[in-house]
Amino acid sequence: MAEIPYVPQKFKDAIEEANELSNLGKREEALSILDQLAEECPDWWAVHYNRGNVLNELERWQEALQSLDRALEIATTPPWGDVLPPVIISWIHNNRGSAYSKGLRFALAKEAFEAALAVYPDDDVSRDNLEVLKEIDDMLLEGQPDLKDGKLWVH
Repeated sequence: MAEIPYVPQKFKDAIEEANELSNLGKREEALSILDQLAEECPDWWAVHYNRGNVLNELERWQEALQSLDRALEIATTPPWGDVLPPVIISWIHNNRGSAYSKGLRFALAKEAFEAALAVYPDDDVSRDNLEVLKEIDDMLLEGQPDLKDGKLWVH
């Protein structure tokens, strides 16, 4: 069995700090930490995953996608690809789908949510997000333009 690559504790602590800041609504501060980590520890999938999530929360979807794509690339190739559980890969795909959908790129969002389920079929969040996309698609077919009522955004 492959070993999990070594990540210094200071980088793990910095990820934790960035997550705490983001949860407090201090996303720009969190992003600053994650940007620095991306320079210091560029081959750790978690840096790019968390950075993509913060960018998604900041509504900077194209940048979020770039970070999440990088996280997916790292997470699916050795050494990380040999040790990460499928649920992690599913989360990355799901958050890519979220960024695509918030950027109103629904077909690509659907592909990302389906990829999440292909990797980890028990991913209820991605399954729910596919249902939301179906509702949006149905609304568009019915000609109802109000998509931002707060009920139909994916997670």
